[in-house]
Order: sequence, then C-alpha cells, then structure tokens
Amino acid sequence: MLKHTANLTENNFLEDETLTRAVVRSLEIIGEATKKLPADFKDKYPHVEWKKMELSPIIQLRLLH
Repeated sequence: MLKHTANLTENNFLEDETLTRAVVRSLEIIGEATKKLPADFKDKYPHVEWKKMELSPIIQLRLLH
C-alpha cells in the first residue's frame, strides 16, 4: 500500500476510487487476520499496535491522517 500512496496528498488519494477501495480492502484483510493471531504471538511484539490494526478500515484511515 505504501508504494502506491506514499507520494499522494489526501485529496489525490480520495479522488482515486480504485486505489481507495484497494487500500480499504487491504486494511480489512489485515484487520481480520490480526484478530486471528494468538495472544502469545502478539505478546512477543508489544511495539506493534495490534488494537489499531483490528479496527475497521475507515477508522484506520482516519488514524493515519
């Protein structure tokens, strides 16, 4: 995702519907996969913000800005 969004302004990103949908879908997949990780795995990486990754993609996008 970063490869395709790093140099975009927020407006450019929001204007590109295909890219926006792709990013939202990717965040959905990441969030669902994160919820299924065992607690002992998450405990090994306390610096990762697991709770934020489990949020809905729309909330994740808002947290990025």
